[in-house]
Amino acid sequence: MGTDLLITSNHAIDYTGFDFDRLGREVAARLNGALLPNPLFYWLSRLYWEDSPYRPVRADATSLLRPWQHSTDEYRRTEFYRQDQWTYGQLHFNGPFEWSIAVSPGKTDIDLLPFRYQGWTGPSEAAPDRPIRTAYRMALATLVRALGGGEVTYLADNSHPLSVFWEIDDYAAMRQAMLADLGPPLTRLAQMEAWQQDWQTGRADRAYWVDDFSDLDWMQQPGLTPELQQLRDGLSLAMPRAWPFGSQDT
Repeated sequence: MGTDLLITSNHAIDYTGFDFDRLGREVAARLNGALLPNPLFYWLSRLYWEDSPYRPVRADATSLLRPWQHSTDEYRRTEFYRQDQWTYGQLHFNGPFEWSIAVSPGKTDIDLLPFRYQGWTGPSEAAPDRPIRTAYRMALATLVRALGGGEVTYLADNSHPLSVFWEIDDYAAMRQAMLADLGPPLTRLAQMEAWQQDWQTGRADRAYWVDDFSDLDWMQQPGLTPELQQLRDGLSLAMPRAWPFGSQDT
């Protein structure tokens, strides 16, 4: 059984005088106003990971370009506050490239990376090339900052030592618990890769990466990988003439 990657972040969404529909509209507007640096990269990436004998490229690839939409759920309308404690209630949003985001009073949970935990954080055979990681970190930074956040913490599931922290509903409380139990976080990918190489001592299981994106060079955005260029050149699908968000850089 593999270990999935879980991404959680802080945000600055105001829950005062909570109104389910108002917050849904506000968050969707913020996400749709976020300018992704290279939407063609993410569109082709989704098609590339779907392209297999078991999941052929879809005929209607424009379905990957839908704007962010608030997914309503009657249960979540009534389960937000319990006295002075955060609850499990969340606002759920589905967006382009089959990405999804859940915003709760204390944190944001993000699902947009097609990687497992080890493949994202460590130097395994499944680790994406640096340009791919850079492109997806830029997308994360763009969406997190649109919601007023400043960083993400990468966690893992399936009984990994980091999985217990996923259950904490408030991001600041989670960070404090991790600091007390595991010590200071690693803040650069290279640091995380070095720790992940040492499995014998168990050090890697107690390492965690808090990413504030401060090392990203936005003037040097990664282009398409050779695999994505080949996919683009060989597509029988019509390329989008315009993107509903972001730039049209390639």
